[in-house]
Amino acid sequence: MHFTPKILTTIAEEKGVYIVGLKGNQSELLTDMVQLAKTPSIDYQLHTEEKGHGRIDTRSYKAIDITKEYVDKRWQKANLTTLIQVKRTRLEVKKEKYSEEISYYLSNQKVTTKAIREEIFKAIREHWSVETNNHIRDVSLKEDALKSIISAVALTTSVVRTLITSSLKIIEPNNIIAQFEDFAEDFDELIGFLRKAKIL
Repeated sequence: MHFTPKILTTIAEEKGVYIVGLKGNQSELLTDMVQLAKTPSIDYQLHTEEKGHGRIDTRSYKAIDITKEYVDKRWQKANLTTLIQVKRTRLEVKKEKYSEEISYYLSNQKVTTKAIREEIFKAIREHWSVETNNHIRDVSLKEDALKSIISAVALTTSVVRTLITSSLKIIEPNNIIAQFEDFAEDFDELIGFLRKAKIL
């Protein structure tokens, strides 16, 4: 969803609930929220850890009430209420590779119960999975750049992209392009992956 005052204000005025990712295109607000997330004033936290496929994935969620914080006038009717910080880490045990990502979200939903907290955190987790999938299709697999006016070709390439993105979930590489390059340089690694994904 586009993070703009107009859209968020419209949702808030219609009594809707939004959770929206805060990124660099709103640099001043992002800077303020990053600093705020460093304070000890945290209302709810949740830590999860998953092990599998030779990886240890952790996610740490923080929910912070920002109703008393100053925001620019253009955001005031959007009813910004809760800041959510999500820290994701991954350790690939065999390769000893560690990666870390921190993202920020804003919502007009006040976190008052454990149920609301878990609902918000779950929504962010599921939305992040959708964003990751779309990023792979649009950026790594050039979906928008590689189109055909021949419907059969368009359908076939779409199916192939879906097959690739579904298969990559098995190994979840940190860098999709680097993984493609590894496959190109090491045919045995590619064959091993295709067999693991039960494509061969």
